[in-house]
Amino acid sequence: MYHVSEQDQPGGQVLNVNDSLGGSIYTGPDFRLVASAFYSKTVFGVDTFQTGLTLNYLDSEHDVNDPRAFGLTLQQFVAATGLANAHVIGNWTTFDWQISYEVGKPAEVTT
Repeated sequence: MYHVSEQDQPGGQVLNVNDSLGGSIYTGPDFRLVASAFYSKTVFGVDTFQTGLTLNYLDSEHDVNDPRAFGLTLQQFVAATGLANAHVIGNWTTFDWQISYEVGKPAEVTT
């Protein structure tokens, strides 16, 4: 649950928005996931090899003008409100792979 308050001009109207992950028409994503796995290995005694995978997932959410948030069909929503811009913001997934090779400290060459 969170609360946001906005006032555009000093002494003007204050807009208050309350939200939660359920029960409100202004619902945000119900599910977020960040998973990662990393591996590091010292090679040749001084060099370091590292690699890792990261998965980010963000669930879909209703826009403020989505008729499903009100339990209406699109036609009922347009007839009741006159708003025709109903949206569902879709989910998204990113998959990141990181790899690095760090060369160790240089050794002094003696002859």
